[in-house]
Amino acid sequence: MGHKRILVDEKKCKKDDLCVKICPGNLISRVKPDGFPVMLTINDDLCMGCGHCVAVCPHGALSHTNAKLEKCPPFRKELTISLDQTIQLLRSRKSDCLLY
Repeated sequence: MGHKRILVDEKKCKKDDLCVKICPGNLISRVKPDGFPVMLTINDDLCMGCGHCVAVCPHGALSHTNAKLEKCPPFRKELTISLDQTIQLLRSRKSDCLLY
């Protein structure tokens, strides 16, 4: 099971399931408890190529055909913003403030 859309560097992968947890479409799984993450082929067409799975991996173990590792900066926890800051950012980027 799996597809060529995601590539796992088995030497770097720590099997921490961060990519599995972050995938918005629940398209990545570990089929075997001791196995590496794979993209479920049954859902392959649902992948939007967002790159979340690549960006969240702190080990640089994942690559995606539509979101290359070198184009996905690593997630930096120290830059996480609050909900209020997120809402303010979104409101400042939209001309229509009727979002909330």
